Amino acid sequence: MLGWGPYPAPVSSAGPATRLEQLILYQLSAFAYIGCAALLIFTVVRLSGYESAAALALYGVTPWLYVPVYAAVGYAFGARKRLLLALSIVVAIVHIVTIWPDIKPPDHLSATARHAPRLRVFSANLLFDNNDLSGIIDEVHTHDPDVAMFEEVTSAHLARLVADPALAFLPNRVFAKGSDTALFSRLPIESSEIWSETAKPMVHARLTTAIGTVEVLVVHTVAPINGPAIARWRQMLDAIHGLAERRTTPLLLVGDFNATVYHSRFEKLLDTGLTDAHSARGSGFTGTWPRNMPVPPFLRIDHALSSKELVPTRATYGTGRGSDHRPIIVDYALVGST
Repeated sequence: MLGWGPYPAPVSSAGPATRLEQLILYQLSAFAYIGCAALLIFTVVRLSGYESAAALALYGVTPWLYVPVYAAVGYAFGARKRLLLALSIVVAIVHIVTIWPDIKPPDHLSATARHAPRLRVFSANLLFDNNDLSGIIDEVHTHDPDVAMFEEVTSAHLARLVADPALAFLPNRVFAKGSDTALFSRLPIESSEIWSETAKPMVHARLTTAIGTVEVLVVHTVAPINGPAIARWRQMLDAIHGLAERRTTPLLLVGDFNATVYHSRFEKLLDTGLTDAHSARGSGFTGTWPRNMPVPPFLRIDHALSSKELVPTRATYGTGRGSDHRPIIVDYALVGST
């Protein structure tokens, strides 16, 4: 019989088969201890805000990195190893706490939110080398948003979007050379600019809604895949953070952030009082990228963030045919000051 402890209890008169079994148990125990220790170290490093290309890539798949710990829990329980069981349970709790914002039930909707005017937004990363926008245009038309935002927009994309009669219901538009973002709106545009405070300019507009002016930024940051790109990514997210802190009107930040809720710089953006729509509606534990792979998208790097005056009531995903991203579609209740 195995004893409660980090290693199997000695067995008298052990034959070759028993010794082999004990060797296997020793190895399994070692792997489990090393794995749990590695995950705890990873947790500390992630929370410290350390940023390198490899670290940022691992942060993105945080929910999946911890999955093996549940096998360690089962093994430790079956092998009656108290220390390993305690350690693996601690790591499992860390995992659940970390991903809780994405697996929790939807936030409660107040009576005010349930009866408030609505605003629907649609956002899609078109993919620079996408030569067929028909699928995404059909999705925009089907979902009938009040505002549609696009990222990775080329001049050819823009010509198609502007000319397509399916988007005629969104007559107010903001785009310009030098930015790969665009905004098409059914709502009146009070003012607009190509916001150049970030390393990549973005469409920035003020829309007239049922609760007055709503400020909108169409977000597209660079992917943090190497040192120079990480520096630009930091600058862009920090500039967006500053915009969120300085807001004086209701604010929407929508698009491709190239960051998940498990990146500390993105978490700091949420700390300004913004709400991630898909997390709030209980649909955050899925991905938007990459959609053109044999496996389902596993990184949620496309987000819709809002200030408290805009309460997400529904948050879903589109298909995004032709792109490597799934579009996001969010309905908001315009509750005004709360």
